[in-house]
Amino acid sequence: MAREFLRLGSRDRRILCVAYGAVLTAKVAARVLPFRFLWRALEGGAAKAGRVDPNSVERTQRIAWAISAAGAKAGASCVPQALAACFLLRTARLPYVARVGVMPGDGGAPRAHIWVESLGKVVAGGNVDLPAYAPLLRTRENPPAAG
Repeated sequence: MAREFLRLGSRDRRILCVAYGAVLTAKVAARVLPFRFLWRALEGGAAKAGRVDPNSVERTQRIAWAISAAGAKAGASCVPQALAACFLLRTARLPYVARVGVMPGDGGAPRAHIWVESLGKVVAGGNVDLPAYAPLLRTRENPPAAG
């Protein structure tokens, strides 16, 4: 793993380190804070997106890659990955929406999942059959700045 990390370019190493720190911090927060506080954190920057430019899609894809890699290494569930993705997207001034869905689980108990979308792509939490989840909550849209 260390060799793979060292083979990455400096930009990829940097975003991966930031993503890993964000995922670990979010993992702790998800264990100690009530969901309503976590949801407020997801919505906190929802109205602060900047302009979408030609590099926005690439930046969104890099964030998605970093969150997926960091989440896998940290053994993080969908909640910490979503929190970390929103943090990175907000920091990059990219638009996003976080969604929570539910579906029947084993034994009839509901099963919830959270995912984050940006620029029409799933950035975090897309490793499941998303259409199987009935929508329950979503953050308000944060359209990019005009012009």
